[in-house]
Amino acid sequence: MFTRGSRSTTRQHKAWMQLRTGLPTPDRTTMQRDFINKLLAGVPEKDRWLLVAKEIEGFSIAELSEMTGLNEHTVKGKLFRVRQDLVAAARRLRSRPCSFINTCWNT
Repeated sequence: MFTRGSRSTTRQHKAWMQLRTGLPTPDRTTMQRDFINKLLAGVPEKDRWLLVAKEIEGFSIAELSEMTGLNEHTVKGKLFRVRQDLVAAARRLRSRPCSFINTCWNT
C-alpha cells in the first residue's frame, strides 16, 4: 500500500487528505511554519527573542545571561514559562473546530 518515501505515497497521501478534509492539501511544512508563527506572535518580544536565541541560534544559558544582564536562573525560568505558554497556546489552537491546524496535525 504505502511505501515510505516514494512519490506514489505522497500522491496517495494528498489524495487521502483531500477526501478527508474536502480541501486541497497545502504543503505540510508551510502549515507547520504558519502554526509556529501564530504561536510566536502571542509571545512578548523580549521572551520571543530569548527563546529564538536559545532554541534556534543555539546560545547557551550563560551566554544569554551575559547578553541580557539577567541571572542564569532568571533566564532558565523565563524560558521555562515561555515554553509552557507555547504548549498551552498550541493546545488551544489545535482544539478549535474547523481550524486549518487540525488538518495539519491530525493526519
